[in-house]
Amino acid sequence: MENLVKAVSIIGAILAGAKIIFEFTIGKLSRLREEYRFAKEFLHDLQETDASKKLHPMAVERGYRALAGTRSVPIRDIAYLLELTEPDKQIRDYVLAWAYVEFDCRTGRIQHRRKYSQPSVRRILKWTWSAAYAGFALIAMLPLLIVAPPHEAADIRFWSLVTIPAFGLLAALAMRNSIAIGRGEALVSGQQKHSQIIEQLGAGIGQR
Repeated sequence: MENLVKAVSIIGAILAGAKIIFEFTIGKLSRLREEYRFAKEFLHDLQETDASKKLHPMAVERGYRALAGTRSVPIRDIAYLLELTEPDKQIRDYVLAWAYVEFDCRTGRIQHRRKYSQPSVRRILKWTWSAAYAGFALIAMLPLLIVAPPHEAADIRFWSLVTIPAFGLLAALAMRNSIAIGRGEALVSGQQKHSQIIEQLGAGIGQR
């Protein structure tokens, strides 16, 4: 009887997990469709030449903010990123790495912020954040790794409820910063506009 109850509980947990995953997937697809419709309409309205139909500056500003999903990134930066290949990925990477990169008005390109301009500094930071992630993750899971007698199981569960949320969050933040530096480096080194791709293709065809 006890085994039957356990089996039913496990099956119930699996079904509940499957339902959550399914609903999350459907919700994500709906969001993607909604984002597509918004981006299509907004970018179309930006190209409107009829003065009477042009967007109000406030609508333009809010449209750019909505594309980036944040208010912290300047509109000028978002407009530049839209000119690059894979603009959706470039905008997401820029928002993630914004603490480490910025748009340089002099060069008209994304550059590393001054204090992170040296590769050695970024390398040390990535190592530091990665080490912090490993340390925080270990502390978060430490209560679950301790083999304790049955009468101390309640104490272990209590400490796991403390360490997992607190140090798990710190581990996630550390990993996020490590990834952000890497994404920023890829963005800085890989900036290529749509026109550059077309010019390169034309040059390649001309050489044949």
